[in-house]
Amino acid sequence: MAVLLAEVSGGNPFDEALSGPWWALARRFPGAAIPPACLAVTIELRSNNAVDADLAERDAAALLRFLVRRGAVAGEAGPPPASVAATPLDAMSQVIAPAAGLVVYRAPLGAVVARGNVVAEIVDPLGETVPVRARTAGVLFARHDQPIAWPGKVIGKIAGTEPLPERTGPLLTD
Repeated sequence: MAVLLAEVSGGNPFDEALSGPWWALARRFPGAAIPPACLAVTIELRSNNAVDADLAERDAAALLRFLVRRGAVAGEAGPPPASVAATPLDAMSQVIAPAAGLVVYRAPLGAVVARGNVVAEIVDPLGETVPVRARTAGVLFARHDQPIAWPGKVIGKIAGTEPLPERTGPLLTD
């Protein structure tokens, strides 16, 4: 799991349309102590190929417990989940295939990787195997479910902690 934060991420996501005006007002009127008036987030739950009834039920129960903790609905929230450190969206590194072939992942989802670790390999059935290395340290939080890669294809994402110089502009659409 990863929590990625950005005040302006690009692509005009709905959560920023709700929270952005409050941040803009607070900047415009610093003496007024304007607090954020809402909690606006985007939650991404797996991929089209990684959902089954058990996962969907657990995810729905977790969302309900969150709403109970926030006071939005009545009920018993139970113990809080383990916390996850939030990281800046501009520290997220895309894992990019350097060659064409079949993707074989060497790091599982949720793995903490160091810069230079082999995250995956691209296997050319008629040629060589090319390692795909992490370009930053962090948590491998996304892997593409399509087994075929080509040069430049994003096959995964790593939530790092240090902003990356190449991560500028519309971060959600690059």
